[in-house]
Amino acid sequence: GSFDWQEAVFDLGGFSGDSLRFRFRFGSDNAVGQEGWYVDDVMLKGIETINIVPITDLAISVAGSDVILTWSGGGNPDGYRVYRSDTIGGPFTQIWEGTASNHTDNNALDRRLNFYYVTSYAE
Repeated sequence: GSFDWQEAVFDLGGFSGDSLRFRFRFGSDNAVGQEGWYVDDVMLKGIETINIVPITDLAISVAGSDVILTWSGGGNPDGYRVYRSDTIGGPFTQIWEGTASNHTDNNALDRRLNFYYVTSYAE
């Protein structure tokens, strides 16, 4: 058949604080040899970066198999989030959220290689 452009809107509010990946998948049978479909003007709305406050002086140390992260700065944030990945390009997974300016990643050395980043936020 033939269809006009159709707008699709998805509420991603339930994924707040999570890392997301998007995939568009098209499926068809062999009966028709047409062009398929197009994806155009993909936008994420409502993301506010104004509440992200930079941290400073991130220090990483090791105690046994634990990795200890400590930091300072960030103004007067409401909290911090720590993310970890086993590759430098991610994907990163949030492993902790709290108000302390430190976090211990227990048994982290068992995973061989870890990459971290820490963010602060003000709500």
